[in-house]
Amino acid sequence: VGYRNAGTVEFLVDGDLADPGASFYFLELNPRIQVEHTITEEITGIDLVQAQLRIAGGRRLTELGIAQERLQTSGFAIQVRVGLQPGGGGQVKEYVEPSGVRVDSSVSLGSRAVTDYDPMIAKLIVRGSGFAEALAAARAAVDGFVVTGLSINTEFLRRVLTHGDLASDVHTTWVEDR
Repeated sequence: VGYRNAGTVEFLVDGDLADPGASFYFLELNPRIQVEHTITEEITGIDLVQAQLRIAGGRRLTELGIAQERLQTSGFAIQVRVGLQPGGGGQVKEYVEPSGVRVDSSVSLGSRAVTDYDPMIAKLIVRGSGFAEALAAARAAVDGFVVTGLSINTEFLRRVLTHGDLASDVHTTWVEDR
């Protein structure tokens, strides 16, 4: 392909990832960082956006200290996407970010949010040593994220994050089935 930069390769695996005989099926290559990149950053400690810019400037992965055989992951991370409800735009009257949480936000106190485009207004990114700890951190992050003046999906997020099946029975139609 000849592509040299950070990007996202999507594929399906038929079998167990640990099985060298498992079949991999290529889906697509996206020459951009995905919105979920924060999860990878949290568990690897690598700033992917910074790496992408440096690679675009001619640096090599080895010059950035990144090598596949040295990559390690640590813990679990969860990204919670806070979005506008239909018709929920307006002016932000109060804005409080949760303490100790990475927040990537497109709004701030006094700003206006519109529903004409992507409804996502913030990503709350948390981590923990295990899934239960990360889930508890996600619940606390949603509780600590305060935005008034807009209609946002935090009640829905609370219901999802406190649902008993979340840790064991999640699949692609999980929300619709509830």
